[in-house]
Amino acid sequence: MTVAALLVLNTAFAQGEDFRLPSELENYPAGLAAGLVLGAPTGLSVAWRDDTRDAYTGAVAWSVKEKAIQVHADYQYNLISWDDPNAPEVGFPIYVGLGARIRIPTTGIDWTPEIAIRFPLGVTVLPPKAPVDLFFELVPGIRPFPERNSIKNWYLDTDGQGYGTLEGGMGIRYYFL
Repeated sequence: MTVAALLVLNTAFAQGEDFRLPSELENYPAGLAAGLVLGAPTGLSVAWRDDTRDAYTGAVAWSVKEKAIQVHADYQYNLISWDDPNAPEVGFPIYVGLGARIRIPTTGIDWTPEIAIRFPLGVTVLPPKAPVDLFFELVPGIRPFPERNSIKNWYLDTDGQGYGTLEGGMGIRYYFL
């Protein structure tokens, strides 16, 4: 799925569609940002952006479905920026990333953490001359230890049960320039 999306974006960009390189964005917010993320999970979001090419993001959040506290960190690489003719000065960088998360359940007696590798895919909205960004992302992932107790053994289970994860959210962050 990810490879197909990248090929479509690459083809559209090569044909001169309404895309630009992230380096062509102007007046984007940069520096340290903090805000909220809503979705799965919901909580506080942070970001560090020093240029339009990439960003480092993270969150401390609550997973409602799993009843667990989650902490995650991601590196995001902006592939291209989509241009909307109705908002020509707004940047819409489309990104892919790589990260990790740890989730600790808050119910029951076993507080064994769950670890996953994250692959965020999303779009950021960068309004001109405003110190904020809005983001929308879908985050597939892989749990190398599908059973929570298997992490104690530090090996990869191969029974094929429960390796995949899927999270998503949207949020807003304010940049402290």
